[in-house]
Amino acid sequence: MGSDEPGPSQWYALEVRKHMATIHRRRPGVTIEFRQCPAHKGVLWNEKADEWAKLAADEPDAHDAEHL
Repeated sequence: MGSDEPGPSQWYALEVRKHMATIHRRRPGVTIEFRQCPAHKGVLWNEKADEWAKLAADEPDAHDAEHL
């Protein structure tokens, strides 16, 4: 382990949880729903998100073995 800092995907999950908590404090009755899309085919913007994810995966950052 090179660092105890959260990696990119963990950081995003933590940010989402913080924003969800804020929303629930401000609007207790609101429902937040997440859905998994099987593959990135035929869902609006998912193909672009998949393309961007692949580009990001090819770039080393401070949280991966390439950095060390």
